[in-house]
Amino acid sequence: MKRMITAIIILVFVQNVSGQYQYGDKTLAPYIGLIVNNERTIGNDIRYFLKGEVGMLYGKPDKSISSCFSGELGSYFKLGTEFNTGPDSFIVGPKIGYEFSLLILGGGISMVDYTDFKTQDIRLVPEVGISLLGRANLFYGFNIHLNENRFQEISRNRVTLSVNFVGW
Repeated sequence: MKRMITAIIILVFVQNVSGQYQYGDKTLAPYIGLIVNNERTIGNDIRYFLKGEVGMLYGKPDKSISSCFSGELGSYFKLGTEFNTGPDSFIVGPKIGYEFSLLILGGGISMVDYTDFKTQDIRLVPEVGISLLGRANLFYGFNIHLNENRFQEISRNRVTLSVNFVGW
């Protein structure tokens, strides 16, 4: 049931690609992403955890390549959620953040409140990496713990591949 709800949420966002809303030079648009976390076990093996993310962006996209060469940043505020649909646990993480891009470089910072509805694990996540004019991003991030609780399924290091449906 949880996987079905997750799939429906993703489909709604993907179908809404053309549903961008313009407010002057600002855009409200959906984004989706995949996040890979890894962690070393006691036997020194590496385990990988896959998470998804969906949400909305609001901000000023890069309108063209020429605007990027002029030094104009694309920047967005993000409101969304991360989710883990693994067989052992269900963890959801509402998030708020800021993202920027300039040509092939990008970065951002987010605060994520992971919960399994029994425990909270709050983290600050700075990210940096490669961006395709703010439309697609491949970022490396580092999860900084802000409280004592820690979910094993969410490691300190992460790689995020996301698609921002802005300016298409």
